Amino acid sequence: FPVTIKGAVAIVKLLFEDKPQLLTHLKLDQLNGEKDLYLFNLSIPNQNHIASIALTKKGGHLLWFLEERTLGTKKYTFKQGEEIASDFLKQKKYSDMKMIKGQQFNAIAEYTFVRTVDNVLIYPERVIVKVALDRGDVIGLSAKEYVFANKSRTIKEPKLTIQQLTAKLDQETKLINSRLAIIESLDLKELLVYELILKRDQADYRMFVNAETGEEESVQ
Repeated sequence: FPVTIKGAVAIVKLLFEDKPQLLTHLKLDQLNGEKDLYLFNLSIPNQNHIASIALTKKGGHLLWFLEERTLGTKKYTFKQGEEIASDFLKQKKYSDMKMIKGQQFNAIAEYTFVRTVDNVLIYPERVIVKVALDRGDVIGLSAKEYVFANKSRTIKEPKLTIQQLTAKLDQETKLINSRLAIIESLDLKELLVYELILKRDQADYRMFVNAETGEEESVQ
């Protein structure tokens, strides 16, 4: 269903309800040639503190937001930042999300989450959350992949077992961990795969193997 400007403003106010100072100067930008989203700019006058947020006009889904401000001294750990990001997603109704990757840049930590269905990782449904470790607040979210890939799924049982796949590994390759996942192929078809974390010659790497055919889909 289409969302009106008034409805979009209400969504933005709800998202930033814990940062009311940003809402005092809320501006809607009209993007040339961009008909499918609302883009808002928020700012605090005379301060280096701005934010932008994009919502879809259909459904009012949050595509992304980014807040920029002067950062202070880091007071929160990387692990605490992960908990803050996870709590934020739960509060914003992103359910069954699992953190799969994290990295830190000075006082900013970035965490990648994907949705899970029956303990299967749904890689197309991905969000990235940025946390400022000085105040412990969320200052960024990228959810475009999640918005456009989110749907109800029935996960089939894999035709092959992990034992059948690992039996093909050579003696110099050690299996560290494995789990089921959904990934997209190059032609954008969804595939059920085993994600294998392997070690060979003191180096760890990740391999996605088709759970139906046993074919290697990608190596990272």
